[in-house]
Formats: sequence, structure tokens, C-alpha cells
Amino acid sequence: MRGFWKQQLWVVLAAAFVVSLNLGAARLWDEDEPKNATCAAEMLARGDWTVPTFNGELRTDKPILLYWCMLLSYHVFGVTELGARMTSALCGVGTALLTYHLGRRLFGAATGLWAGLLLCSSLMFVVAARGATPDSLLIFFSTLAIWFFVDGSTKADKRVLGATPQLNPLAGRQNWGDAPGTRSNSPIVGLPSYWRTYVLMYEAMAFAVLAKGPVGFLLPTAVIGLYLLVINPAAAATVIPTGQNNSRFGQIRTALAATVSWLWRTMSPPRIVRMAGAMRPLIGLAMLALVALPWYLLVGMETQGAWPLGFFWHHNLDRYVASLDGHQGVPLYHFFSIAAGFFPASVFLLPMVVHTVRRLKADDQARRGYVLAACWVA
Repeated sequence: MRGFWKQQLWVVLAAAFVVSLNLGAARLWDEDEPKNATCAAEMLARGDWTVPTFNGELRTDKPILLYWCMLLSYHVFGVTELGARMTSALCGVGTALLTYHLGRRLFGAATGLWAGLLLCSSLMFVVAARGATPDSLLIFFSTLAIWFFVDGSTKADKRVLGATPQLNPLAGRQNWGDAPGTRSNSPIVGLPSYWRTYVLMYEAMAFAVLAKGPVGFLLPTAVIGLYLLVINPAAAATVIPTGQNNSRFGQIRTALAATVSWLWRTMSPPRIVRMAGAMRPLIGLAMLALVALPWYLLVGMETQGAWPLGFFWHHNLDRYVASLDGHQGVPLYHFFSIAAGFFPASVFLLPMVVHTVRRLKADDQARRGYVLAACWVA
């Protein structure tokens, strides 16, 4: 137990040192930091906790949570660079600690410790944790939602193993959603058992929606949903013999056909709908209505609908269908951004990919953690 607390302390100290060192010394930079900090300063001057503005004009770029946190920070640290960035720094420390706990729960204590320390040293993470932007808030609450899911899923596995030792949830139960359009009575592996787990998970997502918008709900649920689809395999497709072909081209064609078949069976629309229903979406809607919706409704009434229109139409829909603000990128943009943004840890990127592919083929307890990580990256 002492080792458990010592490892947490190392992660917290490392994260706190990296994100807080000279945090308020540098001037606000780029475009987002000055606008966000000034917006919160204007709200503080007006005594307004509802409508964000920049230079007296309505600012529809981001929701309210960052500005609320900045308002509280300004009361403590003053309207300074330190006050503007403190929220991101605290969320950075929290995310590093959550990463430790996720690694510890999925792979073991040593992996959790290294994961937390490597995250603290990664360039992209440190920049987000030291900037007056909502990214650190989004990362923290998204990671918190995944943690609640993993914690609840692990406890559900222990309950199944304790009640019926002959069942092994780590190996997966076959034939769930055997084919598109059919329904199986087999239980779904990996779902948390307790309703309070869903409340906490969706509550964290609701705060992410207050920080960044719909992506705060859509991204974590997509990760969890994809993970559940993968670890609950559909029945194997019927293979029709077409004659043996041992050539390299024939082997590649067979592998591609098997991959396409697996994707279709795993990602078929009926399975996606059934899995979404199993994730208790009504609790998610209730948490969104309780945590996020009141402010969205209030700011809509205060601005006669101008803020919701600008945010959801321009800063969400338009960004999904086209690049804005010079955010273009090549098809492999995210691979290169991960390689650069997670330096120096990214020196292990290629060995990590090879190792993960091998472990995904295994059938042991750690495989579930690799599947979740791969779904998160995807």
C-alpha cells in the first residue's frame, strides 16, 4: 500500500513541476490564450457569469466552463497570466494521475507509473496543460469518464467471476449479435453493472460538454462503444471454400477479405444500435440535461439565440465539414502530430505499434487494456 501512495506522489510531483514551473512568467501567446483570458476578464468586470464576450462582442468559440474557472482563479491570483492558466495546470496534474490509475488498473502498477511520467514529459500534453485554453479541461473530463467506465467494468468482471467461476469474461462470450438483424440472449462483456458508474461517467462527459461542446460527449462514448463492439465478437462468418491459393497475392487477398468481413460483422448498424442502447443512454441524456443544458438554455435566452447559433452552426457543423482557421492537414496529419507532440515518449512509437498488434492477438487479461487503448487512439 505504501508503494501505491508513493507512485501516485511521484506522478503528481512530476506533473506539478512540469506544468507549474514559471507558469505565469510568459506572456499570453498565440490567438486563443489572449482572447480566452480577456473574455473572462470582461465577464469579471461586468459581474456576468453567463454571456462570454471579447472586446464587447459576443464570443461564440467555446462554452462557459473555462471562463467560470478563470473567474474563480482571478479572484485568487488576480487577472494575470498565472490566473488565466491555473485551471489548465490543475487539470494537467489530474489527467496525469488518472493516466497512472488507468495504466495500473489495466496493465499493472509499473505500467501505470511509467505512463503517468511519460505523459508529464510529452510536448503536446505539457503545452495544453500550460495554456489558457479549454483543451486541458476537455482532456481531463474525457479521461475521467473513461476511468469511471474502466473502474465499473473491472468491478463487473470480478462480480461475474465470483458468482460463476466457469465463465471467463476476459476471453469474451461468443455469438453476441450473431448477424445483422438478429438478437442474442448472451450477456454483453465489459459493461459496468452499477447504475452509479453510468451516472459518474456521463456526468464527467457533461462537464466536458460545458468545456468544449458536443465532442466532450461524442468522443468518450465513441471510444467506449467501439471497445465494447470489439470485445463482444459477432459469430464467425461462414467461409465458402474457393480452392487453395498459397501465393503471396492469394494470402493478401484472403487476409483483406477476412478483415472486411470482420469489420462488417463487428460494425453492422444493428449491433451498433443495440450496443448504444446497452450503454444506458437515458442516464447520459439526464446528466447532460442536469449539468450542461441549463447554461446553454440561459445563454440562448440572454443572447436571443445568437450564441447557440454561432457555436453549434459555425464552430461545430462548419468545422466538421471543412477546415477553418488554417487547420488543414494531410491524410497522415494525426500520425505525425502524435509523433511530434508526444516526444520524447514517441521514440517508442513503432515498437509500441508492433507490440500492441501482437498483444491484440493474445487471449489474456491484459488484452482488454490493449483493445481499449487501440480504440481510444482510433
